[in-house]
Amino acid sequence: MTEIPPFLTTGKFALLACGGALPQHILNHLPTSVIRPFIVGFKEFHPEIECDIMISVGQVGKLFSLLRTQNIKHFCLAGYAHRPMLRHLRFDCKGLYTAWHLSKKFKTGDDNLLSSLIHIFKHNGFAPLSIPEICPALTMPLGALGYYEPDTQQRESFNYGQRLLETLSPYDMGQAIAIAGQVVLAVETLEGTDEMIKRCQNIPAHRRKALPPAIFIKSPKQGQTPYADLPVFGLKTLHHLHESGFKGAFLKAHHLILVDIDQIIDYANKHNLFIYGF
Repeated sequence: MTEIPPFLTTGKFALLACGGALPQHILNHLPTSVIRPFIVGFKEFHPEIECDIMISVGQVGKLFSLLRTQNIKHFCLAGYAHRPMLRHLRFDCKGLYTAWHLSKKFKTGDDNLLSSLIHIFKHNGFAPLSIPEICPALTMPLGALGYYEPDTQQRESFNYGQRLLETLSPYDMGQAIAIAGQVVLAVETLEGTDEMIKRCQNIPAHRRKALPPAIFIKSPKQGQTPYADLPVFGLKTLHHLHESGFKGAFLKAHHLILVDIDQIIDYANKHNLFIYGF
């Protein structure tokens, strides 16, 4: 399990909050020894957390100035962030420079864009923190959660599916795959995990009945920056898996964010599903 960086017990860091509930989950599960972060929310993404200040994504200069005023040298980026329409942003001078610097990256995959953004923070004196570093309680542990474990056939399907995910990683596709036996049902793309799972419901019933029960695999892509867009698994996704006829999920231990863990375990036990960290 990841150890907490010692400086977090003596100095605060910035939690840069994008959309969704993940920033609040992080705040709720921080170790008691960690000093409360300075929370910056981005207006365009509507974070579900009370923020110390709200700014526009385009106000990069203001953000850097705020962090320096607070004597903050480390930051953690968390939450859902879509690619904003640049013409709708309130840019300051630093923001305009940053947008120009990233302009070519907007035509590439998310990994390339986010890695470039993290590099800009580093270049300006701010060091990134990953969610597993600051909040290990929110990461998937090794082994089984709950009562159930994958059987031999499901482990063989996992081995096959994991090799496929590793092959696809250089192309910056999604982080998840649905597989039955050695038949691929779906690979995550821009639609996201939940929509990928729902897509499996469109496969004709007679085709699904001829196959073993489906399994789900999710892990970061090879070479993916650990500081942004780490895969997340929650109760909603588990519900979609059950409704779509899956028998369980293989999730990358220590590198995948797990929210609502107690509810996930209860739901998995109730519906005979396995959740396994590999």
